[in-house]
Amino acid sequence: MTKSNIIEINVHDAKTHLSQYLQAVEAAGTTFVICRNHHPIAQLSVLPTTLNPKFTRFGLAAGKVKISSDFNDELTDKELPGFGLKAK
Repeated sequence: MTKSNIIEINVHDAKTHLSQYLQAVEAAGTTFVICRNHHPIAQLSVLPTTLNPKFTRFGLAAGKVKISSDFNDELTDKELPGFGLKAK
């Protein structure tokens, strides 16, 4: 991030124009530093994709994965070696 896309704004402006600032953050990656009496107190910026809710939303694989009805059944002696386990 370069200094050119960091804009300092005061609390009143942040409250008054929040929707516009959010659009600028989303569209251009602009970062806004919110100041009170010329002292930075908060930052409004794009979230990293690892935290972005549209990438971490629960249920994205709904309908794409099928769990068989015997999923939770005990493994048989024949199946155990495939999981690196020994039969009793």
